[in-house]
Amino acid sequence: MASENNNRPFLDFYQERLIGMKTGIVKSIHGDLLSPRSIGSYETIYNHAVRFIGDKVVYPDEMDETWYEGFRDYLIFLDLRKNTISSTLGKLKTFQRKHCKAERIFFPADDFKLSNELTTKVFVGPEEIHKLLQSRYNWGRTRIRDAFVLQCHCGLRFSDMRRLLKEPRLYVIQVQDRLFFRITTQKTDQDVVIPISKIMLEILERRNWDFGGMMSIQLYNRFIKEICKQAGLTTEVVERYTKGGKKHAVVRPKYELVSSHTARRSFATNAFLAGVPSMKIRKITGHTTEQSFQTYIRADSLESALSLVDHPFFQ
Repeated sequence: MASENNNRPFLDFYQERLIGMKTGIVKSIHGDLLSPRSIGSYETIYNHAVRFIGDKVVYPDEMDETWYEGFRDYLIFLDLRKNTISSTLGKLKTFQRKHCKAERIFFPADDFKLSNELTTKVFVGPEEIHKLLQSRYNWGRTRIRDAFVLQCHCGLRFSDMRRLLKEPRLYVIQVQDRLFFRITTQKTDQDVVIPISKIMLEILERRNWDFGGMMSIQLYNRFIKEICKQAGLTTEVVERYTKGGKKHAVVRPKYELVSSHTARRSFATNAFLAGVPSMKIRKITGHTTEQSFQTYIRADSLESALSLVDHPFFQ
């Protein structure tokens, strides 16, 4: 049932939250300031909602399943990808829920369910990491290559990797004769301990534990693609996704699909294929359920089978 207009319009509440994010009043669930990138994503969602609502005034208890279906159709019309639409709707529902709680009114959108799709994601395998290490680059690209390879062995998000590489020694602990990185993750506030492998130690010592600071994620992602292209990561990959309500399949060279997050996925997938128990990997990646972890890793059936050939059960 529609409200009697005693409450604030939804867009007024949303705009107030946006201003709070920009001024530092509204923080993350861990009490941290939101990054400009995060604020920008919320601002984009706000702009979509403004254009969809137009001159009408919409209150939070009017935004039910039917309203969301209309907004979803509008986003499809804008030719957005299915997972972008799902993320947009999910964040909007979160704001609406907060608004309803603040006004002590019924939240009417529980029946509207979000739908994601498993899109094409790649990982960089051990042989490809070796190719990256064997390729020659200029000083700047060597620095990015080394950071990316370290990230493939750490499994950290870019935000945490950037903190670690600023002063790597600050995060080192020693247990008996082994070195580990110990860091509290920014997004989940999780204490993570990562063994420093031989490859990681070789990179760190070659660089004298100095990476000279990290660049923005946009430039990092751009240079990673160029570095992977130069190393020959050009295998053709069929990228499948839904955009504008239509399914697409596009053949692209692998390097075009590589990003900073590929390193984190590569860590999880390579460790899994090497036989590391998923529960141990999840202690580092932060996946809370086995289902979410299995969805995250990118190992096809052949790769999984190859990882099993030496298991006693298959002898």
